[in-house]
Amino acid sequence: MRILCYFTLSLTFGSLLAQDNTCSVLLQQGIYDTYKQKSGAVNSSQFHTYLCDAYSRYKQDQQAGSVQATYGVFGGGGSYSASQLDVIGKAMCTATDSSAFSQNDLSIASSTINPQAVLAFSDCMKQFAYGMRTQTVIRPSDSGHIDLSINYVATPGAPNTTDLKFVKVSPENSWNCSGTLWDKRNGGIALDNSVYALSCERVFNTTTVDGRQYKALGSTITVSTGNATITRNFDPEPAAPPPPPGTFPVGSIIPFWGKKADADQQKSLGWWPCDGTTITDQLSPLYNTKAPNLDGTFLRGSVTSQGQPGGAPSYHIPDQPIDSVYNGWSTATGPEMWVLKGGMGFATGGIPKVKGTYQGLDVPTVPPFQTVIYLIRIR
Repeated sequence: MRILCYFTLSLTFGSLLAQDNTCSVLLQQGIYDTYKQKSGAVNSSQFHTYLCDAYSRYKQDQQAGSVQATYGVFGGGGSYSASQLDVIGKAMCTATDSSAFSQNDLSIASSTINPQAVLAFSDCMKQFAYGMRTQTVIRPSDSGHIDLSINYVATPGAPNTTDLKFVKVSPENSWNCSGTLWDKRNGGIALDNSVYALSCERVFNTTTVDGRQYKALGSTITVSTGNATITRNFDPEPAAPPPPPGTFPVGSIIPFWGKKADADQQKSLGWWPCDGTTITDQLSPLYNTKAPNLDGTFLRGSVTSQGQPGGAPSYHIPDQPIDSVYNGWSTATGPEMWVLKGGMGFATGGIPKVKGTYQGLDVPTVPPFQTVIYLIRIR
C-alpha cells in the first residue's frame, strides 16, 4: 500500500499535533498547498490567521441564522463558499479529531485541498488503525526542513513488532538527512513502540523549467515497513511566488471595448493602446519602444516571432486577355457552325473568333466585424 502524505506546519499548526489529530494535519497542509499554488500572496502563518478570521465570522453568522453564500479571506486568500469554509475552517482552526471528517466533508472541500493530501488523509486513517504512528513537521516558509518520527503500536491480535525495510530519498541528492531512523535506512531492525526519527535539510539548487525558476524540484522521502509504506512527497519549490490570479505577462494583448480616451486612461494601469506610438512609461521594460500599430488589422498566431505582417482586405483578380473561338462541328468540307444571317434565320458559315480583355476586379475578403481597441501590457 503506497501512502501519499503531506506535512504539518510546525509554527502554525502545532496545537494539532496530538496523536488523534495526526491525520487531520495532512488536510491542513493540503489546504495551504492549494492556496499557495493559486496565489501565494501571504505566508502560512498569515493565511492561517486570515482563514480563521473568516471561519469565526462564518460561525457567528451561523449562530445568528444569517449565513452568507461566500466568505472572503482577507490578505488575498481568495474566497470560499459557506460549506467549504465549514470544512476547512474546522480542519485549520479547531482541535477536531481526525475521525470527525467524513467523505462528504472531503467531497465538499475537494477544490480547496490538494488531491494528494485528501488521499494521504484517507490512507493515514487506515494506517493509524493498523498501529503505525508518524509525526511530521516541516518548515512552512519554503518546505526546506523536515523532521519525521515513527513508531509501531501493535493492535490486538497483531505481531508485537514490524520490520523496517528501508528509508530512501529520491532524487538521491535532494535532501541531507541524519538521525536514528536515517542511520537504519538499510533496514534490518524490528520497529516497536520505540521512536525512530530523522531530520533532513533540503538541498536548494536553482533550476529553470519551462521558463520558471525553482529552488528545488519535486522529491520524495520514503519509509518502507512490514506494516505500511510511508511516503512524504514534496512539490517543486518555486524561486518566487506565482503571479496573482488573472495577471497577464508583459507583451500580452487584449481587446478593449471603449473610446480612445478611455483606452488612454489605462496607461496608468500598465496597458498601452496598440496605436504605434512610443511607450513613455519609464517603469515599463518596453520603455522608449513603439507599441504595435494594430489599427485595422486582425491578429494571427505564430510559433516563431511577433510583428510579421500579412493578409489584405481584398483579393484582386487581374485583367484576363481573351483570344478564342466558338466551337462548331466538323463536316466533310470542314468545321462549321450556325451564324446569324441578316438579322433573321441562320445559315452555315465560318467560325467567328472572340478577342479582347476580361476586366479584373477586387473580391472582398474581410468577414463581418466590430471594431475594438487593442491594448498591450507594458508592465
